[in-house]
Amino acid sequence: MDFLLDRIAVLGTGITGTAVIAKLAEMGVSPVDPASADVLVVSPGIPPDQYPECPGIVMSEIEFAYQLMQRMPDPPQLIAVTGTNGKSTVTAMIAHILSIPVAGNIGVPLIEWVGRNAPMIVVEVSSYQLEQVKEFRPEVAIITNITPDHLERHKTMARYSEAKAAVFQAQTSDQTVVILAGDPWIESIIGTSHSEIRRVSPEDELTRTVADHSRAVQAEGKGLGLIGAHNHLNAAMAIAAVLPFGMSVPDALARLTDYAPLPHRMEWVATVAERTFFDDSKATNPDSTLVAVAAFHQPVHLILGGKDKGLELESFMRTLFETVSTITVYGEIADRVMGVAHAERCPIPIRNVVTLDEATRLAFERSAPGDVILLSPACSSFDQFRDFNHRGDHFKSYVRTQIACPST
Repeated sequence: MDFLLDRIAVLGTGITGTAVIAKLAEMGVSPVDPASADVLVVSPGIPPDQYPECPGIVMSEIEFAYQLMQRMPDPPQLIAVTGTNGKSTVTAMIAHILSIPVAGNIGVPLIEWVGRNAPMIVVEVSSYQLEQVKEFRPEVAIITNITPDHLERHKTMARYSEAKAAVFQAQTSDQTVVILAGDPWIESIIGTSHSEIRRVSPEDELTRTVADHSRAVQAEGKGLGLIGAHNHLNAAMAIAAVLPFGMSVPDALARLTDYAPLPHRMEWVATVAERTFFDDSKATNPDSTLVAVAAFHQPVHLILGGKDKGLELESFMRTLFETVSTITVYGEIADRVMGVAHAERCPIPIRNVVTLDEATRLAFERSAPGDVILLSPACSSFDQFRDFNHRGDHFKSYVRTQIACPST
């Protein structure tokens, strides 16, 4: 397809749509109305049921950028990371190991790299970005896991999983897909893969090697900056993804030694009166919150809250009753959480408040020296904040200014 000769429409005026329009301007192409377009490039934030009528091909920005890159004399090799949880961390780890740029859901839109000198790029891709891809073919694809999320858009887990499968479906036998072994939803789709499949699990030799290395360097006062078994698994998946490019396991581990966690992902905030605060605002579904809680051996005072995605809460809450010391919940979902807690005869202290500030103060007041106060909301942030970054930054600011250094 010769894009320079096609009539191209762009749907969306946010970060992605703006980047596509800017790239078209570089190419000397002016967008047209969707009703007369040969190609409609859609932004991930707009669900398919809101697309306008278009006689042409509908594709995501990821697909559009990929096809443009194939026109370049030396198109960059791509590593694509998707999954429900951990994809940003795995993306950042790969970028750190290989010293390559990131794009997609974690960085600038992939289309900004069209025409630039980048031999290799690691791309974080969400299920929304994968909904409209066909030819997108990374050298290595990674699916970290698939657990319930975004069902307000995908409706069923089968459709959600099918969207994730698009990350590897165009691959060929000389390319690689790295997956979490035993994940039932990944296993339900991986049979359609034509590429080499590498399975990584929490119990395999690679993950144990990462954990042993992490403990050794932490004992020396260095450390991977990783807290919890889930981050050892993340690192193992990142290492498995770079092996096809000639990187050895020891070299990859050595490069990860000075890796620093991304903000709002089990990020240490402050230690106040021997209580330690952690910001895990990126935990926007129950499974990610359970993983965060499991990383600690100390008593955990958990802060939940945010916009209700309509996900199942009963089994989630029952697990929390056995693993945390107190729960404080705020925001839109608070009433439903309290209803589930009452129905399940919650055996631990649980309170609901209106704001994150109130929740943080209450969790601190109910803690004791040596305890952990963990913001791991299990919900999206959009009831009170712009996004998870805004929520995490607000939490860190409140802890540091109102609890660690209160005004007198």
